[in-house]
Parts: sequence; structure tokens; C-alpha cells
Amino acid sequence: SVGIEISEAAASYARDKWDLDVRTGTLEAVVPELKPESFDVIWAANLLEHVVSPSEFLADVDKLLRPGGVLIASTLNFDSWAFLFSGGDWEYLHSAKEHRYVFSPSLLERYCANSNLELEEIDTTGFRWISKTRQKRWYSSMVRVFEQGVSNLARLANQGHRVQFTARKPHVVAVAQSNDESAPISRAA
Repeated sequence: SVGIEISEAAASYARDKWDLDVRTGTLEAVVPELKPESFDVIWAANLLEHVVSPSEFLADVDKLLRPGGVLIASTLNFDSWAFLFSGGDWEYLHSAKEHRYVFSPSLLERYCANSNLELEEIDTTGFRWISKTRQKRWYSSMVRVFEQGVSNLARLANQGHRVQFTARKPHVVAVAQSNDESAPISRAA
């Protein structure tokens, strides 16, 4: 297994403390060092909202996954009750230096389709309403209780503030044809 970490300090710690193969940099920068189609699973938790180009990131994931390999990822959900409830006060909108993008389940579906990845599962969790009003101490505990109650409903309605998805690189199979020297390539269902 290989890890990729943008922070040299964190990557160095993982290498030194646990003797892990952790490369420093972005996926885009590290891809040339890695063998194409050599990964069964790529896990990208809370990452997609930070990359320079989601399309290029997913194209790199496609290059690295073996046929049948899986991307497991999570990111922010712009189409959540938390965003609708908080509007312009949604904390994740104010993290411009950190969060370059926000996504909805339907947008992630399009990104995957455009990147040769088949979306297998997508769901949302949580209701995290963070606004300037939450900074008031007396109000903070009330907001937490409210969030916990709404969080379960948001998950059931697929309107949580975090979206998780699993996408698979399709298997490519050769379909033999009789009396024909060439066999067309088609994707298995």
C-alpha cells in the first residue's frame, strides 16, 4: 500500500514512526512514480474539495486503479439540509483557502461518468450546522442537540452535509467473434 500526503511533516512522521510508504505531494505529482493500474482500492476521505481539478484527480484515479478497482471517497454536500438551513453562514463556504469545490450527489455522478468510473453507491450523513450564532456559549449546546436530531433525518432523506460514494473502474473484457481476427472490446455490465 502507498499513502500520499501533502504535508511533509505528516508524511515523514508516518514513514519514521510506522515504516509506511507515504509519498509527499499531490496525487497529480506522485502519479508518475506509481505503476498504472496497480491499485485495487483508492481511499480519498475529505479530499476532493481540496484538489485543484476534480476532473484531473479522477482521471489520475482511473489511471491507477486496476480494472474492477474501487474508489472510496467522501466530500462536502452542497445539496444538504445543513447548507440550505445555514445559507451564506455555512462554514464550509468560508473555507475558501481550504475548500476549492463543493459537490452534490448528482454532480459527483457526472464527474464519475466523465472519468470512466461507474458510481456504485452514494449516500449522505450528518447535519452540521455551523454559523456565527454557534459561537455563543449558551447557544452551542442547543445547536448540538438540534444537529443530532436532524442528522438522523438528513441521513434517511439523503440530505446530509457529507456525501460518501464508491465508484468502480469497469472491467474490460474481450468478446470473441468467430471467423474474425479482431475481437471488439466491450465493458462488462
